[in-house]
Amino acid sequence: MTMFEKDSVGVYYNKSVQTNFWSQDMPSVQQVQQPGLPLPVSPGNQTTRPVTSAPVQTQTAVTRPVSDKTQLGSQKGSALAALSFSEPVPAWSQKQKDAILVGFRAGLHLAGITPQEMTDLLRKNGISQLEINEQTIQDPTNAAEIEKIQKALDARLNHPDLRALGQANKVSADGQFGKSSVMAMAALKASDRGQDVELSVSPIRQQTRTGCYRTSEAMLFNALHGKDGTPDAYTEFDARDRIRDGDMGKNEFYVASKENAQGRVTVSKNQATKMLDQLDAELNAGRPAIVGVSYRKQDGNEYNEGVTDHFVLISGRGKDQAGTFYTFQDPAGGGTHKFRLDPATGRLSGKGDMVGTYDVTLMQTAETTDPATLERYQKTGKVLYSQGQSRAALATIQKQLTAMGFDTKGTSGAYGNGTAAAVRAFQEAHQLPVHGGSIDTHMLEALNTAFAEHQKTHPQQVMFQRGESSADLIPLQKALTKLGFNTQGVKGSFGPATESAVKAFQTKYQIEPTGKIDNQTWLRILQEAQS
Repeated sequence: MTMFEKDSVGVYYNKSVQTNFWSQDMPSVQQVQQPGLPLPVSPGNQTTRPVTSAPVQTQTAVTRPVSDKTQLGSQKGSALAALSFSEPVPAWSQKQKDAILVGFRAGLHLAGITPQEMTDLLRKNGISQLEINEQTIQDPTNAAEIEKIQKALDARLNHPDLRALGQANKVSADGQFGKSSVMAMAALKASDRGQDVELSVSPIRQQTRTGCYRTSEAMLFNALHGKDGTPDAYTEFDARDRIRDGDMGKNEFYVASKENAQGRVTVSKNQATKMLDQLDAELNAGRPAIVGVSYRKQDGNEYNEGVTDHFVLISGRGKDQAGTFYTFQDPAGGGTHKFRLDPATGRLSGKGDMVGTYDVTLMQTAETTDPATLERYQKTGKVLYSQGQSRAALATIQKQLTAMGFDTKGTSGAYGNGTAAAVRAFQEAHQLPVHGGSIDTHMLEALNTAFAEHQKTHPQQVMFQRGESSADLIPLQKALTKLGFNTQGVKGSFGPATESAVKAFQTKYQIEPTGKIDNQTWLRILQEAQS
């Protein structure tokens, strides 16, 4: 007898295996394929099989889980060969196929993406190996794979992080690759902005409410020139002149023109694309970028100060399950956060140290980091005085500059246009960073060195005389008093007592006793006081 034997009523059964449901009362291949054979039944008077055997009651093909195939031995394989274990294939009418094709072509036209690009994107992102073209999308046997693709796109473009920012793009999973699927693939393409980049930036917290731009500039300056984020590094440049006039101000991209009542901005997709391309180029070149942002309304409160409310520094780019993000340093609290890219609009949005959600409105990028610029900034020191200020110490600087031929148009200590022009001329003459609007530690050092040389070559040039006041007179009065020539006070005022003390000093050291402090008298006073 063979493995399958016929019982007394003409039913074939497997007598070798009697414990597995799927191995009992299994019809032979011939029974399934030949119509008219007796239905397999289990008569009550048969005792050759266990009571637990499950009779097959129909010849109709039974759909069983695919995993059950592995439970059947090789001897049962031939009996199962004729049974169907696959899911039913959807039947699409020609009208449905035509509709899918029309939507597919419309999506290609609107999104500016090709079938080959979509195929490459699916494979690059590990979503599917399906080749996307007009034939495959109309083939109903691909419906399950297309549905898998749509679910993967939905997981990426409808991520909770994007929903929280109002950027989610819901993708329907219907197994039909029409217009919406093409647009989703275009969004996936737009969100792919390149490899991860993370630049070294020392976060700095702004010192005043309106200091966000200055602080962003300081972080950019430090990143460009390898400086740290200490307070001294922050004040090593004058934000109004150094970065804005030197490295900044010409490469600007405005992407938002207006905002609604909630503070959400209207973004130009074309401008946003240009901005993102430039931003990526800056990051790839190792340069951060300053961006302006608009606050959105939060908790019923308005925080808007115009289209641009705040400034931060973008310092990196990365990817995660929600797509591309850009790292930014927020000077409001010194924190590090992420902007998310909405590929449908080009908008960058994210949560920062301030209230609500930030929408990027504009971007400024560094103009240059060529060797000459780097060398120039190596000469940059801590800013001491800026145009618009009025300080007693500035009067001496003005006097020194004027004495050397850089006329400040007055020596009152007020830093006006005349002083700015003289400072600029001095900086040009001594190969210093030329800006004119401020005096830093490096310029003051160069000024003192240059003036000391000038004093030696112009000994009779008078610097101080009776009736003047200057902070630089104080150390001279102290030195004269120490040497025994009492000035009757060391407050920087050149009165009769100081004049008498100067005359006495000049007489002792064989200098013409004019009572005025000329360059040779000044140098000799300091020399004798130090000996």
